[in-house]
Amino acid sequence: MPACNLTAVQYHGNLVPFFHKNGLGAIVNSSRGVIAAYQNERYASYGESRFGEAARAAVLDMKEDIAEALANPRTLSENIML
Repeated sequence: MPACNLTAVQYHGNLVPFFHKNGLGAIVNSSRGVIAAYQNERYASYGESRFGEAARAAVLDMKEDIAEALANPRTLSENIML
């Protein structure tokens, strides 16, 4: 999901329950978001010729978003209200 930079995890936290308390146990598939990250406004400065660097930046942002969501989980009612 880096194309939207894991907003589902970061803002809604709806994937947090799938992780174990140690931060493992969930698989987040974001292949299109990673491969095409350079097409996202956030990573557009990399351009198509540097798509690999854009993909790396998107993955690092995704990891940060997941870590933040796991550190600050929201309750189900908070997720529904968003």
